[in-house]
Amino acid sequence: MLLFDVSGRVLYSLDDSIAEGSALRAALPPRTELAAALDRCLSSRRAELAPFQSLGAAGQQPLAFVASPILDGTKAVGSLALGFGPEGLWDILADMGRLG
Repeated sequence: MLLFDVSGRVLYSLDDSIAEGSALRAALPPRTELAAALDRCLSSRRAELAPFQSLGAAGQQPLAFVASPILDGTKAVGSLALGFGPEGLWDILADMGRLG
């Protein structure tokens, strides 16, 4: 889980390799799908999905991220990114009762 302010500064991270207070561009490798999804979610004010990629302490474990804007009324004030591994996705898809 990563929490960013609207300028892209890391406010909170469950990943010890991503330092709190660092800038988004410094915290993430350049041109990551996650960085692009965070930019899109802030401009569109809608949740975005970033495809699987390996980042931070997760090492070679690929994670997909859901990036969501944090709104104060209609104004975006930050963003939240939640990562999940392939096993979590397969668990959801395997349980047809939870798919709606």
